[in-house]
Amino acid sequence: MDEALKLLQKNDLTASEVAYKVGFNSPTYFNTCFNEYFGYSPGETQLHMELAKSSNNSGLTSGSKENKAKKNRRVVIWLFTVTLVVLALFIYKYVTNEEAPLVELAAEKEKSIAVLPLKNWSGDVELEYITDGITDAIISKLAEIDDIDRVIPFTSMIRYKDTQKDLQTIAAELNVAYVLEGNFKLSGEQVQSNLKLIEASTLEQVWNLEYIGAWKSNDIFEMQAAVAENVANSMSVDIASNEMSKLQYEPTTSEEAYRAYLKAEYQFNKLSQFGLDNSIGLYEEAIALDSTFVEPYIGLGTTYIVSGAVWGLIPQQEAWRRAKPILEHAYVLDSLRSGYNLKAIKALLLGGIFYYELDIQETEKMFKEDLSNPDGVDSGTLFDYTRKTGRLDKAMEEVEKDIVRNPADGIEYMQRAFLNYLKGNTNAALELLAIYDPLYQDNYFYLMETSKWYYYMGEIEKSRRHLQQLLEHHKDRPSIVYWLIAVHSEIEGDNKNLKSSLETLEQQYQKSLSGSPAWFLALYYFNKGDKEKGFNWLQKSYDRREVEMTWLKEEPMLKTVKKDPRYVDLYKKMGFQYIQNGLLLPTPKSYKAP
Repeated sequence: MDEALKLLQKNDLTASEVAYKVGFNSPTYFNTCFNEYFGYSPGETQLHMELAKSSNNSGLTSGSKENKAKKNRRVVIWLFTVTLVVLALFIYKYVTNEEAPLVELAAEKEKSIAVLPLKNWSGDVELEYITDGITDAIISKLAEIDDIDRVIPFTSMIRYKDTQKDLQTIAAELNVAYVLEGNFKLSGEQVQSNLKLIEASTLEQVWNLEYIGAWKSNDIFEMQAAVAENVANSMSVDIASNEMSKLQYEPTTSEEAYRAYLKAEYQFNKLSQFGLDNSIGLYEEAIALDSTFVEPYIGLGTTYIVSGAVWGLIPQQEAWRRAKPILEHAYVLDSLRSGYNLKAIKALLLGGIFYYELDIQETEKMFKEDLSNPDGVDSGTLFDYTRKTGRLDKAMEEVEKDIVRNPADGIEYMQRAFLNYLKGNTNAALELLAIYDPLYQDNYFYLMETSKWYYYMGEIEKSRRHLQQLLEHHKDRPSIVYWLIAVHSEIEGDNKNLKSSLETLEQQYQKSLSGSPAWFLALYYFNKGDKEKGFNWLQKSYDRREVEMTWLKEEPMLKTVKKDPRYVDLYKKMGFQYIQNGLLLPTPKSYKAP
């Protein structure tokens, strides 16, 4: 700081130039540190020099009286000008009543941003994976900056990829103050990109970048970091030194590995059976090209977890047997490198222990350790765990946080409605779904989940319509879909479809496919009042460690059998008895997880 002061006193360098000369990568962070150290900003250095000279008469040993007078006049003029500015702002803000609210709003404007998917100007649709990957990378880097209130995640921005909506409409839907838009072109080994940061309320362009460079991994990462830093500075955001290190982090030096990774991410984000299947080989290719590249390990482990949980791509427990060692290796590798991915990896391992091992004891232990750290628990994992262990108020708290962070995610609004139902307020749940339904008729997960919950709430026709919409527009058929077909076929007296759906679920179980077919067969028979078949399939679901068994405590269709000794036995085997009244209770040392 002292060296910075000396450079500023020369009056021939800007604050930004001085920041870089003394080792700061961010002018904004330099300004913050300088102000904390000296009590004034770098821009006020000359003013403080003049004040010091004019107030210290005994120290003014050189120069004529005329020079002293000029200096004193300059200080007076400077102070007078500053006073006028402050006075003008005071009058504008507090005396001009008509304009006061606008000034208040501007002063309190939230630091929030949405990054529109970059347009692919390469002339090759096969390169969409690059534009999506660069968009996601920029979003991820911006999300690392704590002083930015909200960054809309890529998964919510992809719906705007080919939108015809104008910027202000998009900003209003997402409730953000800024929108970053642009294009990306890869021609041979040359990259071109044009980016613009727009203030949504005025449509004023506050920053732009025209970038031309080579397609090299280090150059691309430097561009991503520069974009994030300049966008943050343009939003008047402070970047801490540890955050700057994250922005400048280069995960791999291999251009080929990075390209394979972007292709894998593009396939994974389709969240279809075809996309998941394709992503596995691409993640493995990236790892083969650079075995120290952490992110492909995380992507591969995540793909196995998702594939084993729902789609039947691979047997459920086989998925976890593959995913767990990959994620454990990624954790060790990241610990030896940046450490920036440790939270994400730990969340995946925690989810695996809960969903695949059905180990409530160990999951509780890990949550106890992490709940003391505000940044220690992944929000999505915490929400689902607290919901399925009966801590509905905490689950609602997490949903509300996610809605504020990401107002465009229809799944979170849907979860808000379901929690109302679980808390006994069915009318509130139905009122909320009536608002959300028209907005998400193209969303596979929304249709699938609302069809299920509408059935639970007795809204049979709404459940049937959502199921029909799903069947007409989507090809994937996990176990829950065949269960929905079965229950509606029974209501409609369609014995052929009923028989076919139940046979398909049994075949999925025999083939050890994911999607929890035994669980849904259990629900079907419990709903029919056939407890014997219901418990037979429920036991098979537990023995197979099907992920839907995590619903055992809170599943609405099991309310009528909760006093049955067979239910109590499974409840204890999973360790739910150690969670009472929403409290995290100590687990006896003698207890051993199944």
